[in-house]
Amino acid sequence: MNNINSVAIILARGGSKGIKNKNLQAINNKSLLEITVNQLRKKLKIDIFVSSDSKEVLEKASILGCSLIDRPLELAGDESTSEEALLHSIEYIEDNYKADFKSIIFPQLTSPLRKFSDFSNALDKFHNEGLDSLFSSNDALDYLIWGLNNQGILEEVNFQNNKRTLRQSKNLQIIENGSFYIFDKELFKKNKVRLFGKIDHYKMESWQVFEIDSHEDLELCKDLSKIKLVDGIYNE
Repeated sequence: MNNINSVAIILARGGSKGIKNKNLQAINNKSLLEITVNQLRKKLKIDIFVSSDSKEVLEKASILGCSLIDRPLELAGDESTSEEALLHSIEYIEDNYKADFKSIIFPQLTSPLRKFSDFSNALDKFHNEGLDSLFSSNDALDYLIWGLNNQGILEEVNFQNNKRTLRQSKNLQIIENGSFYIFDKELFKKNKVRLFGKIDHYKMESWQVFEIDSHEDLELCKDLSKIKLVDGIYNE
């Protein structure tokens, strides 16, 4: 087992509406699964578990040296939640691997634009500040967000249209960018949501906000990763 009493759980189901076999799509000849595994392992001595309903995904995960979790089909549909799959993964690890761990890193494969230091720095913050849960983030100060009210009328969400202020004068607003989460295992089992208790965030750079939900997103991340020589994709 690892020396930080944490494990990583990767959810990588086979199906996807936007892109076929999305979790095995490649950037610089590395699948999204391989990229995240590379990023996790560079600075952390950590056990990585991959939960999937796909034999192809599990075979790739095995080649990468990950421990496997065979996810039931009822937890792999479009309506299934990540929390349900995480709870199943925790129970599976406890029953089949007899692993003793207190916290979980939950990275999402569709956010490949990370630095090697992101996971280790965020985990240090989680432990050093006594957090119960943490999410990766970006500042939202440059985003002026509108939404539709119950009558279908546009309304400002995070600013006042008739009282616009300078960027530096705005209160801090934060985007939960979905790249990864860290949380206490037992409190997650109790709350059944990924953020709870004493919550904080780990700030990432602006170019790291992008995630892959469509072919256009994939091409954008390919270009950005090459420009930035992203760790785990171009840097080994």
